[in-house]
Amino acid sequence: MIQFACAFIFLGGYFYTGHTKISGLFLLPLAVFITGTSNFYNFMDGIDGIAGITGCIAFFLLWVFHNLKGIDEIYGLFCIAMVFSCVGFLFFNMPKARVFMGDVGSILLGFIFSCLMILLSASPLDFLIMAGFLFPFYFDELFTIAVRIRIEDSLLKPHRKHIYQLLANEMGIEHWKVSLGYAFFQLLIGMALILAGSKGYSFVFLIYGISCTVFLFISLYVFKKVYCQ
Repeated sequence: MIQFACAFIFLGGYFYTGHTKISGLFLLPLAVFITGTSNFYNFMDGIDGIAGITGCIAFFLLWVFHNLKGIDEIYGLFCIAMVFSCVGFLFFNMPKARVFMGDVGSILLGFIFSCLMILLSASPLDFLIMAGFLFPFYFDELFTIAVRIRIEDSLLKPHRKHIYQLLANEMGIEHWKVSLGYAFFQLLIGMALILAGSKGYSFVFLIYGISCTVFLFISLYVFKKVYCQ
């Protein structure tokens, strides 16, 4: 409830400025998006480095997108500040964590990222492109939710079924390697979406289709490797 309240406070100020063409009918869906992204980021913060390095790349991609769009300079400075904040944190969190981000840090990053997405979106295409800057996190979380529903595992109970958790825990891959793997795909998909944006919706959906297919095959392979041996 507190997270939803924070989302509504932000959106209230956003709509109050009158600088947006978004209808007030989207108030609730946007609040759900902000709260969902905040929690998705928190759920994905489970191994050394993954939340910090994802934050570095996500806000860097926002900065690149901001520069291409020529939006208010203050948002670009804020994105860079977030990048360096995450870099400073990573010195203590990779390759072996001595400090952890915790719920407060990870929820905050997800909240700020989703709010910046809304502020920097001049069209639905912009929003669609920027959502891909966190593609590995969104896909892993949504895929895991679908699997847990499929096996009738309560979504209200703690679990360790995320793909990154299976890779690091069950398959024994070092945390920093898994984190860098997610970061590689995140940067690759993010830059591809930025480049595809100038071509329109068809190319952006093509990038999403390819990315979903690749991640789906990897995820199914990992599940089969862990649970079918």
